Amino acid sequence: MVLPVVADALERGGEVAKLGMAVFRQFNHLYGARKLSGYEEVLAEVKARGEKVPLDRYLLWLVVIARSGAWLRAIPSAGAKGLAALPRGLTVRKLERRGEWVRVRSVGPGSVDPHFQVKAGFVHGSLLAPY
Repeated sequence: MVLPVVADALERGGEVAKLGMAVFRQFNHLYGARKLSGYEEVLAEVKARGEKVPLDRYLLWLVVIARSGAWLRAIPSAGAKGLAALPRGLTVRKLERRGEWVRVRSVGPGSVDPHFQVKAGFVHGSLLAPY
């Protein structure tokens, strides 16, 4: 997996360690990265080297957890027009909450289709989980 390789790179120092930190920054945004064993140790080592890892930006990120995905809707209603189908595992950013509904936007490329990346809409909160 990625974490043992990064840990090894950090131990080697120099340019290899810099490369390891760059890989860790990219790996860190993947869903479930922070749940893997060894993550905390590697994060501590990266922080000890003075590298900033912006974890706060992930606080507003959510993941579609519904087995069959979810619909991005124009308004917060189950009967509202569907704007896009969101697959299970898709990462979105919370813009606001309205009761049981959450207004979201895609947080990265490769989401559903190119048009979704410029759309915001509502998803029922029960279909989402913290990133």
